[in-house]
Amino acid sequence: MSTLSKLRRMVLRDHLSVREASRRLGISRNTARKWLEEDEMTEPRYPQRAKAPSCRIPDDCIDSKRYPLFIAREAMRALVYDLTQAQGEST
Repeated sequence: MSTLSKLRRMVLRDHLSVREASRRLGISRNTARKWLEEDEMTEPRYPQRAKAPSCRIPDDCIDSKRYPLFIAREAMRALVYDLTQAQGEST
């Protein structure tokens, strides 16, 4: 069953508020209100989005502005790992 059908059922038949129905369906309250105000019952179709590049931080995916943040994050991960290992050995 489409999201629009579920929304219409919840609001019109089950007498839930638009806010509650949109919260249960995980859609915006404004979107739910807009869908309910339309005369025809057709759920919008959205175009396929292009896939994001799938790289696990190789050098070509890191831009120069974010490189210092990347180094800091990796250093913090190493520090946390070392601390957890040291804490595990001391107990």
